[in-house]
Amino acid sequence: MMTGPTLSLDRLLVCLSLLAAMIESAHAQALRWDAGAGGFAGDRSTYNGPVFQVRVSAAVRPSAWVALRATYRDDDASGGRARSVALLGEALFVLQGRSKAFYVPVGLGVEQVSVTTSSQLPPSDAKSGPYLAADVGLGVELNGGLRRIIVEGRVAFRRFGNSQSVVIGVRSYASGRQGNAAAFDLMATAPHPLTNAYVRDPQYQGYAVAYRHPLSGTVPADLRVLVGIEFLRFTAGGGAWSTGAITIAGGTGLRVFDSHHILVSLVAHGGLLLFAEPSSTGPSPRISIGPELRWTPGPVGVVVASEGVLAGGPAGTFTALETRIGLALGL
Repeated sequence: MMTGPTLSLDRLLVCLSLLAAMIESAHAQALRWDAGAGGFAGDRSTYNGPVFQVRVSAAVRPSAWVALRATYRDDDASGGRARSVALLGEALFVLQGRSKAFYVPVGLGVEQVSVTTSSQLPPSDAKSGPYLAADVGLGVELNGGLRRIIVEGRVAFRRFGNSQSVVIGVRSYASGRQGNAAAFDLMATAPHPLTNAYVRDPQYQGYAVAYRHPLSGTVPADLRVLVGIEFLRFTAGGGAWSTGAITIAGGTGLRVFDSHHILVSLVAHGGLLLFAEPSSTGPSPRISIGPELRWTPGPVGVVVASEGVLAGGPAGTFTALETRIGLALGL
């Protein structure tokens, strides 16, 4: 079995947030930020998984931007486990319309791959290390309404494996937003089960994306939408399972402390928890409650949360302490 350096999404997101704060302090009005999540499919049927990206860009002329983009991918690499972080310089060619803008991003950089399990990988793919990364894409920014939504398709050319991806995200042009602004959150998650019926699968990283919308007026609360996946091991139906548990939930946050850059809230979610396996398992009700801290010195900040979770599951009641940490993009 071949191992490589561990790549951690939560550490990457925090580093990007801190870098964003430093850049914003010097060039707040000149930059725009975007963040998104999606999926990719590669040149083998089992080479696929989630992809996350964060980009900062600056205009050199109305029809052309230069950018720096960080991309995180997590895939099963034909039966193995591989995670990768890529850092690419980009040129974005923009065609501006009335309600939308089309753009073509062309990127070149380096991808660091970490292979954690390689029992079924071809010999040429079983090595951790840096690889040349290049890609080209087509994106559209929807400017109508209150939010700027981006949809981006991309073809990536990699020594480790070519792939195609689709990312949906948001873009922010605002600067110096307060902690109580609407936000898109991109987070790494970790469940800590409170009983022996379920165990966190350490081979897989959990992820979540969320949207936060503050209520208008003097109401000290906001509305939330959360979608995420975590990976658990358990025994049920005469078999042992290691599978994903998908959360789809809505909720609200009650503001406890609110300053210009720091926001502390008590957050509660209610929704469904769906285990991918066994196939006979249906969705179960899920509720959670806990504190959340946001630090947003500019349009990009850090969000940290911890919630107690109660839900049904194939191995009985699922109770856990869930932690989330990641990037918050103010809108």
